Amino acid sequence: MGLILRMLADFELIAYNNIWTPACIFAACFVALLYSNRKAANTKNKVGFIMVAVTTVVAIGYGYGVCVFYNCYYDHSVPQKYHVKVLSKTHSSTIANNSYYLKIGPWGPVGKQDEYLVNAELYDDISAGDTVKLYLKQGKLHAPWVQITR
Repeated sequence: MGLILRMLADFELIAYNNIWTPACIFAACFVALLYSNRKAANTKNKVGFIMVAVTTVVAIGYGYGVCVFYNCYYDHSVPQKYHVKVLSKTHSSTIANNSYYLKIGPWGPVGKQDEYLVNAELYDDISAGDTVKLYLKQGKLHAPWVQITR
């Protein structure tokens, strides 16, 4: 679950379509490996069924995190650069986490206003009305993602 949270914080995808298929394939392989040991995956009793169900959900989440990491970290495509106006800033806080969002105007292939998760330093450095640089990259798995800088 930590990998999922880290990928959500580090990489901002604008399309998830090409991430779910490999994530589910990863999960299916992991669950198939679990099923290869019939003692560990005995679904004839309630506890075994719950264990397999929970393991499947965790495997899909882990597969998602791995695929997002692979898509973004190993992406060496040439980014398209956009200058975008910041419309507003939002900060949300929970016991365990602070999240910082910038709402930006329409840009490039995204023809609508949208909020993007940014780090605290960028959030503090930007005001509504400022312009940020948005770099659109294609992604190794062809799931486009963006980086936002000052």
